[in-house]
Amino acid sequence: MQSEIRNKSGDVLSTDTELIDVTSIFGGYIPDKDWQNTDDKGHVHFYSDTEDHYPTLKMRHWSYFCQDCHDMHDDSCYVCKQCGQTIEPGTKPDPKHPAGVTEYTAGPTFYYLNGNPITKEEAERILKSWQERGDVKG
Repeated sequence: MQSEIRNKSGDVLSTDTELIDVTSIFGGYIPDKDWQNTDDKGHVHFYSDTEDHYPTLKMRHWSYFCQDCHDMHDDSCYVCKQCGQTIEPGTKPDPKHPAGVTEYTAGPTFYYLNGNPITKEEAERILKSWQERGDVKG
């Protein structure tokens, strides 16, 4: 995100703020409280408002070595407590973070005078002096 201010002499004070993509890597989904599922063995699974949201499931964790980045990773999934079948609990779009909508937050800001990098303090001092002299081009 860029902005600039010019003075009457043609000098340009500008900023460039990096935008950081903070879109949920989970695609903006939350648990579906109405979700129910019956696994291949006939065991019924559901969402619960209790502390254990999935009382018929347990979380299975494992680590593995990734051949792409040559590092260890952790992963997990839910499995039926009775038969061990992998179960993926239902989700629904999060109305606060709709799927397909990219969200950004402001990152670092860089300051320039006529295209040359300067510090934030220098930019503030220059802008203040331009304003005091009435030198900001309107």
